[in-house]
Amino acid sequence: RRPRPRAKAGVTVTFLMFAAWHAEVAAQGSDAKSTVLQHNGSTGDIGVAPAMLTNGTPPRSIVLIANGKSAQGNKAFGRTIDRMDFVVRFNYFKIRGSAAAAALGSRTDLWFLSEMKRPAAREFDKTIHPRQYVIPVAIPARLGCSKKALKKCTVLPAERRAWNTRGRRLKNLYCGKLKLRPDSFRVVPLEVLETLRQKYGFFSMWPSTGLLGILYVLHSYPDAKVYLHGYDFTRAKKSDCPEEAVRRREGKASARTYICRSSALGHFWETHKKSGTVHNMFAEGEVIRRLSKDGKIAVLKATSPTT
Repeated sequence: RRPRPRAKAGVTVTFLMFAAWHAEVAAQGSDAKSTVLQHNGSTGDIGVAPAMLTNGTPPRSIVLIANGKSAQGNKAFGRTIDRMDFVVRFNYFKIRGSAAAAALGSRTDLWFLSEMKRPAAREFDKTIHPRQYVIPVAIPARLGCSKKALKKCTVLPAERRAWNTRGRRLKNLYCGKLKLRPDSFRVVPLEVLETLRQKYGFFSMWPSTGLLGILYVLHSYPDAKVYLHGYDFTRAKKSDCPEEAVRRREGKASARTYICRSSALGHFWETHKKSGTVHNMFAEGEVIRRLSKDGKIAVLKATSPTT
């Protein structure tokens, strides 16, 4: 008998996370009633308030540095980045070395990490000490969630309870491993995900940490000037993510595979070419373009004002 082919790591992990999520929801029951954690950022064990400046005021300028290959394109950006009130970075980012710091700055105030990232991982840089770690707990969109069926996009009570449980576990993990103060860890509020679906029409199953980071910053700091850098998903074409294939694959958990393939993929420190992603790059780019058109975000420039 031929040995069964091994699944690609990225696909396997994503499917396992998907399966674990639905197993946890099913175990709690979809129609059971119970009190869940307040997720408005003001109460509850994991619903701490968003980070503020040292003087207790909200930041007036924020830059989000994604890990796209374009992030290191301009060596003059480092000073502009470090002059911002808050600098936001994602997952296992790399800024070691003078060349990287010149292009990407050296500060990190908010560190967004995917739920699958862990502080025990070899890639996790424990020398980075942000004001706050921010973790989005994944709630995949149910099949049928669309502009014509927004009711199917709402978060169910069982999903809220599972979000609460997983958020607490993550908080215990991070605070235990890194010896953090409780207010140094925050889970992305569920309103952020609901806004992404219901206001901006993003119905793909797995939004990226980078996209959730944008919506989180706009939600938590509504008066700040928000800049983006290194968001290469905006370069993806619609043909890179065929809609029919996206919906078909998202409807079958057992058939989870990459839904987008694009030359825009890849992190700036990597030399190998990434073959695909589970994120709908084109749809994410559409949300970013709409936010830019509405004046809520802007692409970072070396001359971007920092106050």
